[in-house]
Amino acid sequence: MTHPESPAAEHDLEAVLLELAFEFVDFTVSSFETAVQAAADQVDAEILFNVRFDHPRYQRVSAVLSREQDKICLVLFERSGRRVRVIPIAPDHAPTIEEVRAWSAQPLHLQADEENQNRLRHLLFVACAPLRRAG
Repeated sequence: MTHPESPAAEHDLEAVLLELAFEFVDFTVSSFETAVQAAADQVDAEILFNVRFDHPRYQRVSAVLSREQDKICLVLFERSGRRVRVIPIAPDHAPTIEEVRAWSAQPLHLQADEENQNRLRHLLFVACAPLRRAG
């Protein structure tokens, strides 16, 4: 389990609770999708999307919306297949997350397209930008 570098992210209750929900997940027996759903259920959250992410460090990404606090966190599944990283998203980036959600509704062959993967990387880069500046 890795912890976000941003000082603000370290104190985001929803991110911490979501990260704790993954603490005992064995990804050799559970799929990422199953683990994200179980974690979301534990913290009373809704999964906004769960997509393949062609990135050197990560292989999948999900966005989870806390129902109680109306906060969004990204859950990034490392390429190693053993760890997740939970990143809280600033409220002003909710429209970007909605763009990714719409993107994820496309057929899989379109999602895997290189141009579309580049778009996903760009959208996630924008969504995480405030964390990079704070860190």
